[in-house]
Amino acid sequence: MVPPSVESLIVTLKDNNSNVRRFATEALGEIGDPRAIEPLVTALQDEDSEVRGAAAEALDKLGWKPESKEMEAIYLIAKQEWERCVEIGAPAVEPLIAALKDKNELVRKAAAEALGKIGDPQAVEPLIDVFKEIEGYTGEAEIEALVKIGAPAVEPLIAALKAEDSRVRWGAARALGKIGESRAVEALIATLRDKNGFVRRAAAEALGEIGDVRAVEPLIDVLKYDLYDDVRKAAAEALHQLGWEGFKEHSHAT
Repeated sequence: MVPPSVESLIVTLKDNNSNVRRFATEALGEIGDPRAIEPLVTALQDEDSEVRGAAAEALDKLGWKPESKEMEAIYLIAKQEWERCVEIGAPAVEPLIAALKDKNELVRKAAAEALGKIGDPQAVEPLIDVFKEIEGYTGEAEIEALVKIGAPAVEPLIAALKAEDSRVRWGAARALGKIGESRAVEALIATLRDKNGFVRRAAAEALGEIGDVRAVEPLIDVLKYDLYDDVRKAAAEALHQLGWEGFKEHSHAT
């Protein structure tokens, strides 16, 4: 059987089947023809994480070296060497932001963690946008990344409390609580009246974490008037954190 030519393998890098693309990258690495370098560099940004990893390994065999820090970050993301991305710093931010939309959940989480460690405010809005996509996982990596970025994330998160998507409002409330910034208190108090119960619960929890006494009366109103047990319980716990003794009586009642 005649082995496939370099030219045909390069064409195969655009196949619709990710397994076929991965085979092509591996084969090109074994053949070692320098004509494959440019197409393999392109494959470092393939939509499939296994294809990207295979392309990075093939480029290693071909002796390729990145020509810029940003390209090095793309290469390291393909190899899933996240700490080295963090070491690169600012030039890695854009490639890591792109990785927040990866099909592989583990890649998305690792990219968020790396962005948090770098701490560049440029990552705030993309991290908030991820909450729109959350299905079946908690978004903890994105929340923790926003917490690590800290103060620069506060105003965008406050604005996100008014987002149309309830998942964005929920994520923003959770992140603001963990950051613990008093600038967010008034906006979170307003969010106690959100139409979505999960968002109201997150706002109550956040106010408890921040610990600002301005939240006491609004949280008492939640105890009196909110229709959902989970929201009232979150308000009671927040009031406990704020030192309000009346939470005990209400906790027993619910």
